[in-house]
Amino acid sequence: MRDLMSRGKEQEFVKKLQKGIDQTSNVVKEHAEEFAKGELVSFNFTSLCRFPLYEDFGRGKPSWVSTNPLPYKTLIVFVDTKSGDGIQAYVVFEEEDMAQFKSDKEFRSFLSPPSESN
Repeated sequence: MRDLMSRGKEQEFVKKLQKGIDQTSNVVKEHAEEFAKGELVSFNFTSLCRFPLYEDFGRGKPSWVSTNPLPYKTLIVFVDTKSGDGIQAYVVFEEEDMAQFKSDKEFRSFLSPPSESN
C-alpha cells in the first residue's frame, strides 16, 4: 500500500473505483427506467435452503414450512424439503406466465412429484 501511495497510484485506483461505481449506477438507472416502461422483466430469486426451518423453535418441529404471500409478480423461493433430501420451489408468476411455465416440457423434465416426506 505504501509503495502504491508513494507512486501516486492510489489516486488512479480511486478514480477507477469511482468510474466503476458510476458505470454500475448508470446501468441500475437504465434498468429501472426500462422496468418502469415494461421493457424489462425482473425475476426475483431467493433461497432459504440450509436454514434450520424444520427445527424445534419451542413449540415442536413444524410439519410443513412455507413463505407468506409476497407482493411480487415474479418470485421463486427455494426451501429444503422436510426430509432434507430435496428442494421445494415456491413459484409466483402472473396467471398467463404461470400457465406457460407449467406447460414447459423441458422444465417439467427436471421435476420430481411431491411426496409425503416433503
